[in-house]
Amino acid sequence: WTPPGTFPHCSWTSTPSPSIPLKACLMQAYYKVLGVLDLIASSPAEYVRLAVSTARDKHVQAELRERIKSNLHKLFRRQEAITAWTDALVSMATKSKNVGYHREL
Repeated sequence: WTPPGTFPHCSWTSTPSPSIPLKACLMQAYYKVLGVLDLIASSPAEYVRLAVSTARDKHVQAELRERIKSNLHKLFRRQEAITAWTDALVSMATKSKNVGYHREL
């Protein structure tokens, strides 16, 4: 799990931060686009291992930081991102309407 707002901070500073795959995890999605799959943990225990090892090893930090920085351009102006966000927002709006969260303004 990665708190909201973590990826923007990490991308602006190119700071590596591990992520755990969840149903909807932006950090995981961003790392997949960036090709930084080695920061995606497969379990909570793996997350802890990655967090500790990344924090302790300055060489690993530098290498991951460079990979993040050199691939950030891949996140912008992508049609698949626009389509994915559109689908997600429509799905959320439809679900909220179906469970009574939607109200007419």
